[in-house]
Amino acid sequence: MDCLGKVRTYYGLSNRNTHKIAYECTKALSEQEGVSGLILATYGGLIAEAAGKSYDYSDLPDEPEEAMRLALNTALKGGDLDPLSARAAREVGFVYSWQGAFSFMSEWFARANELNPNDTSVAASYGYGLVLSGEYAKAIPIFKNAIGASTRHPSWWDFYFAIALLMEERFEEANEAIIPMGLSKRSLLYSMLNAQCSMPCWPIVWVIAIARLFLFVRFASVIQNLQLTRVEIFKTDIFLKI
Repeated sequence: MDCLGKVRTYYGLSNRNTHKIAYECTKALSEQEGVSGLILATYGGLIAEAAGKSYDYSDLPDEPEEAMRLALNTALKGGDLDPLSARAAREVGFVYSWQGAFSFMSEWFARANELNPNDTSVAASYGYGLVLSGEYAKAIPIFKNAIGASTRHPSWWDFYFAIALLMEERFEEANEAIIPMGLSKRSLLYSMLNAQCSMPCWPIVWVIAIARLFLFVRFASVIQNLQLTRVEIFKTDIFLKI
């Protein structure tokens, strides 16, 4: 399997083992002459994930902030090396998302989608960025088209599609969107969706609050990096509709 194949395997089945395999192969290629911008940007994205998930690789800086700087510099070099690569641009966006720089993230995801609007994987990443930026209504058709055009796709597409629908109070559609994820991944969010659909007496705000709680937990490190208090974070774009 070639290196990008290993990267695709990681994206389809994200765990520490598949990450290490993808990380090591992109690192090896990044040190060779004539490396492509896509490989370099992908390597930067994997560095960011290693730092964000606290993977203690011996060749990475011990301090997460230093590792994130390395990730961004590497990804940006890849983006500059191949400015017409949609997937290289997407990797830069992912690095910015790990840093909580949502405006830059959105810019690079949008650029990636413009470079190749027919790439469903890039489109889903764009939709993910829109959700993180609080643009739920705009994310819905992006995810719907990407999922509809794909025979197979990662479960996170369904999850963020459901989050976008949920935040727009389209509960029945959100409930349907999350079904393909599998029981083990539905967890509390799925239970709350079912409760809202079957028990109209439940306050809508309770269900919306669950989605916001998920976003708060998912981006706790981002919130800390931004030095925001729990009160302040509920005033940011992510929680705009509270």
